Amino acid sequence: MYLGQGLPFQKFWYLEAQKAKFLSLTGLRTYIAGPLTEEVVFRACVLAVYHLSKSNVTRMVFLSPLTFGLAHIHHAWDTYNRYGRTQAALRRALLTSVFQLFYTTLFGFHTAYIFLRTGSILPTLTAHVFCNIMGFPDIQWEMERFPHRRRAIISVYIVGIVGFIYVLPRWTYTPASMFWTAH
Repeated sequence: MYLGQGLPFQKFWYLEAQKAKFLSLTGLRTYIAGPLTEEVVFRACVLAVYHLSKSNVTRMVFLSPLTFGLAHIHHAWDTYNRYGRTQAALRRALLTSVFQLFYTTLFGFHTAYIFLRTGSILPTLTAHVFCNIMGFPDIQWEMERFPHRRRAIISVYIVGIVGFIYVLPRWTYTPASMFWTAH
């Protein structure tokens, strides 16, 4: 977004396009209703059941997101129908669904960890909305569009991931969380 100058007040950012994106029915579903209902169900409810069953934190962080990932598998049917119900459409639907299962499960690990550490749904809801707005990074597009910045792009992604992993436990520490006892 930054290199493509699509952030607010950059060259290719338009207020009207943003209004249309966020205030449409799809936008309301993607940026408000979807994250809210998914966080209530998959964090507040599913993790509460795991907690009541005396599951350990590791199990809660790594097993509960699988239900979140599997809940997104229905997109395969949409993809299959959208691309004509052919062999190629089936292949595309399966590949995109496996990829989506991977990254939604990975995101589920992240939000389960945040929920258990903070004991609040607000940080996970904020993270969910933010991730839906940002979308999955299109590193290939960035590399093709800015080949002279290839090393910088890779370096920034690596530094960002390492920095994120470093600060996450510090920024999510909440002494009063009922889900996370001292480890």
